[in-house]
Amino acid sequence: MKKIYLFLILISFITYSSCSDDLNDSVSIPSDLPRGKVVNRTGSIDGVNYSLKNLEINPNLIKINSENAKILSSSEELNLGTIRLDVISTEIGNQLISGNVLFIQTGDHTYFKRITSVIQNNNSFTIETVNANLGDIFEDGTLDLSMDIKESTSDQQSLPLVSAKSINDFDHNYSLFNFDFIKEFTRDGITLNPNTSVKSAVHLSLSFKKNLPLPKQIEVYYVLNSNISPYFSFLGGINKKVAYNLADNIPDNILELIKKVSIDIKIPTNEFLGELPAKVSIKSINIPTEIEANLGKKSLLAYNTSGSLKIGFAYYNNVPGKTSHPIYENSMQFKGINDTEIIGEIASDMRVSITPKIELFDTNLLDVSGDVVFGINSYSIGNGSTTQSSNFLSNGNFYSSATFYFKTLGVTAYTTELFKENKELWNLGSFNKSMEFSNLSLGKASTFPCSGLNSFSINASLDYKYPIYGKKLSGKLEMSYDVYADNGSFLETKKISINPSNISSNNFNFSLCIPFRKINFFQTSKTSYLRNIIIKDDRGFTANGIKNPKTGEILSEIKVSR
Repeated sequence: MKKIYLFLILISFITYSSCSDDLNDSVSIPSDLPRGKVVNRTGSIDGVNYSLKNLEINPNLIKINSENAKILSSSEELNLGTIRLDVISTEIGNQLISGNVLFIQTGDHTYFKRITSVIQNNNSFTIETVNANLGDIFEDGTLDLSMDIKESTSDQQSLPLVSAKSINDFDHNYSLFNFDFIKEFTRDGITLNPNTSVKSAVHLSLSFKKNLPLPKQIEVYYVLNSNISPYFSFLGGINKKVAYNLADNIPDNILELIKKVSIDIKIPTNEFLGELPAKVSIKSINIPTEIEANLGKKSLLAYNTSGSLKIGFAYYNNVPGKTSHPIYENSMQFKGINDTEIIGEIASDMRVSITPKIELFDTNLLDVSGDVVFGINSYSIGNGSTTQSSNFLSNGNFYSSATFYFKTLGVTAYTTELFKENKELWNLGSFNKSMEFSNLSLGKASTFPCSGLNSFSINASLDYKYPIYGKKLSGKLEMSYDVYADNGSFLETKKISINPSNISSNNFNFSLCIPFRKINFFQTSKTSYLRNIIIKDDRGFTANGIKNPKTGEILSEIKVSR
């Protein structure tokens, strides 16, 4: 993601570059080009393609620094907009009039201010200002930038867990971050290798119009090329649900590099503007992972997916015929199951969550940030063989979400939240998700009604059996049944959610609310009958009816007495 930051920073580098010795001849702009003249130019710098169309900087932009003025204001005064100067240059003094825009450099700080009033005493000036808008700096035109994912081998560092690019030469290193998480570790009887890599590309387009507080048009999207191919291995029988943040396994020194450090960068521009500062950071990077396993013996699962996610937004500021909208394209593909031997079921959810941020010009003039989340959830079940389709089932889905913020002058100008439906990557094989319930045992009914005056709660227990060895009941059950009265009349169809308790490997307890026939105002029947019982667990395993444990036959009805 750091390549995204420097790429965005490059906006100002190209925008202000009308003369720079750092660029090669194919992209340089003549040094005698007057400020304010329209620039039309296309080219490429270190893999970054750019196009400047009718781009114009405000010709009245006034640069203030130690070469032409003595800045007397404190940083607090400058932040509040009061600027006190002793002007060295008469030319500069003549330009200090209401409405003009100041570009002030002092120490490590840069300010863009629009003049509202001026008090002059000889060569001393007290100037009141407000923060300048983007439309006060850029008069017109469009800037398009795109960066591909090509890496320079000279930029790369090999790290044991995460590969990240070093920050050495800003002019020639725009590929700062390349995320490779390949390390095997064991915890809670589970061995996991995330085997995940992410490379990023970015495109940004800005269109300006004079005096507008915001760009006329903003288009930003990330292209995240990823390979997510995790490997799960279980040392033996296991029945548990665990959650990790795999980022906790990244060495502290690498985390400091990619997560915790704000990086100050000086952006080279032309002779007029000199160097512009920027601050980039990754506010957070997390890899939350959840695994649920119900296994009878040693098992393993490894699958392979790869592709790209294009995600972003297009914002239009009063542009006729255009409506702001999210940008979303998903080309993730399933490449195959590399290795599988499952005796039971495995469910996994592994995602990457990144929060990037960039601030330009050491001001709150331009701030682009966001939260990008993408990942894969999978569910696989089997009896140890992938070659017998009736004994193995696996499916997986790719999902993503993002929230983007564009701020100017500290105020959120545009926010878009993007949530998309899951994209199914694979659905292989088949497995008869049937289970057995038997040996229903009913306790005493409650004294008080549970739903209406003629329904009473009854404690119950059931035996259960899955078709795969080692699987244990893990969550809620959905139960439906018809209730008939003691005289044979139909009373009600019930559909309830059951929270099992005291779960063992083959038995659990629960509670039922059963209606009984109302005889008269003072009497309620003592007996009801349950028919057409269907029970389903949270993974889709279903039982039609309850078996007699002695005969193995489905009971046609079950008598319930209170």
